[in-house]
Amino acid sequence: MVDSFSQNSSSTSNTSQTIYLRLAIPTDELLKLYRGSAREVIATAVDGRRIRFPADALKPFVSRDGVYGSFALQIDGNNKLQRIHRRGD
Repeated sequence: MVDSFSQNSSSTSNTSQTIYLRLAIPTDELLKLYRGSAREVIATAVDGRRIRFPADALKPFVSRDGVYGSFALQIDGNNKLQRIHRRGD
């Protein structure tokens, strides 16, 4: 589930990793992305970590109902998002 949208970002890590999360973002929240008032998603990963990533990375997964499902985020050693993909639900 998404905690909120944010316009600021900061995080640090030293190793490449895959982070798993479940998203449930209704259409009205996604409208913030398209209106330009949201730049980042803040979500809780399945392991409990709070994760920030660019909201526009979700565009390929948007349906008329929003964005729902399990996702894997691959980040590099500098905490930059390299890839996001939907996992089997």
